[in-house]
Amino acid sequence: MTTPVQNNSTEEWWSITGSNGQEVSLHQYGWSVTTVGGSRYDLPPRRGSNLAIAYRPGQLHRRKLPDARPITLLMYMVGLPSGVDSSVGLDPTMFNDQRTQWNDNWDFLRRLVYEHSLTDNLVTLRRRWRLTAPVFPTTRDLSVPLPTCIQGDPGVPPSGQSRIVSAAATAEMTGTMAPTMTGRFRSDFQMDFTLADPFFYGNTTTFTMNPGQTRYVWNDGHDVASYTGMTVKFVGPLHSPELRNVQVSPANTLRYNGNIGADFSVTVYVGQFRAYSHLSSQVPPVQTAAGNRIQYIQSSGARSWFNLVPGTNHLGFVSGSSSDAAGGGHVEVSFRPPYV
Repeated sequence: MTTPVQNNSTEEWWSITGSNGQEVSLHQYGWSVTTVGGSRYDLPPRRGSNLAIAYRPGQLHRRKLPDARPITLLMYMVGLPSGVDSSVGLDPTMFNDQRTQWNDNWDFLRRLVYEHSLTDNLVTLRRRWRLTAPVFPTTRDLSVPLPTCIQGDPGVPPSGQSRIVSAAATAEMTGTMAPTMTGRFRSDFQMDFTLADPFFYGNTTTFTMNPGQTRYVWNDGHDVASYTGMTVKFVGPLHSPELRNVQVSPANTLRYNGNIGADFSVTVYVGQFRAYSHLSSQVPPVQTAAGNRIQYIQSSGARSWFNLVPGTNHLGFVSGSSSDAAGGGHVEVSFRPPYV
C-alpha cells in the first residue's frame, strides 16, 4: 500500500495524527474531505442553565461554559494510491487493481482512527484556514521597547494581510464510518468525531518577564486561554512573586505567597489547579507529593487561577525584593490560543 503523503489540492486542509505520531492529510488523491460547511463550522454548545427563583419573573441568568461538541467530516474514497502527486498527472498503472487499492485505503483510514480497547482511542485533528491578520492596538515592531511589543502573534505578515492559521484538537472517533458505495472502487462516508475539549488550539507561545516589567500579550483565539496548555513558571530567586493582567477589571492576579530559592522553580498548571516546586534544571518538571505547593497559591479576578482574554492582554510582574531581577529571578508563561 502506498504510504500517505501530504499532496493537497488546497492550502486549507485537515489532517489526523494517530497514536503512532504519523500525520495524515485528509485531502489526497485516494480520499478527500468534500464539504466546506457542516458541524466543523458550528459554535460549541453551552453547558449550564438559568435559575428559576420563586416570585421572580423569568429566570436568573447564569454564565455558561463551552461544552463538548461533534465534528463531522464528509469524505469520499476511490481506488487510487493516496500519495499521488497531482502535478504530474495519473500513471496508467494505477488503474491495474483499484479494488485492492480501495481496500487498502479503507483499511488504512480505519486503523488510523480506531485503536484497540486498551487505549483512549484519541487522535489529533488539525485544521488550517486562511484569515486576515488582525490590526493590533500596539506595534509589532520588535525593535521598540518591550512594553509596547506584542507576544503571541501567530502571523508573520503585517496587519491587514492574510495568513494560514493552524490549530489542533484532541478528538475521539464516535461514528461508524459506514461507506456508501457509488461503485466498486468509490464510496462516500463521514468521519464523526467528538471533542471533549471543544476548542482547537494554536501553537504554544512562551514569553519571559523580569520583576518590574510589563508586557502586551496577544491571544489570537476566540476564547479565554487558561484551561488547556497554560503554565506559569516562577523561576527563583523570587520573594512572593505576583503576575497581573490589568487588561481586565478587576485585575486578574496570580500570586505565590512564599520564597523561591535560586536553584528552584514553581510551575503552576493553571487549568488543572496544580502547583509544584522543583529544581529549575528539571525539564519537564517532576511532579511529586512532596513538591506540592498549592497552599501557597493565591488568585483573584478570574474563575481560573489566571486568564488571557481574547485580543490584547496587558501584563505586569512584580516581586517582593528589588534584588530578584539581578539574581535571575523571572516568570515564564506558556499558553495556546483556543479557536472555535
